[in-house]
Amino acid sequence: IGLTDIPFPLIEWITVTSICSSHFAAAEERKAAVRSLQLRWHPDKFQQAFGDKIIETDKEAVTEEVKKLAQHLNAVSSMIV
Repeated sequence: IGLTDIPFPLIEWITVTSICSSHFAAAEERKAAVRSLQLRWHPDKFQQAFGDKIIETDKEAVTEEVKKLAQHLNAVSSMIV
């Protein structure tokens, strides 16, 4: 698997506004939606599931993208009330 083969969600689309204005009515549902993404894109979990399948030359770039996405999700999660 290479960097371009991984369907990373666009960080620009995952915002507090987009989460709060989506079909998730209650705060618990909004937090659960973000939590689901956090679990899917957690660097350790991602590495465990796909680390041995990633092309060696792309491993560093993939790791950086997953970390960047995870940090963004953590920031969004902390802003949801």
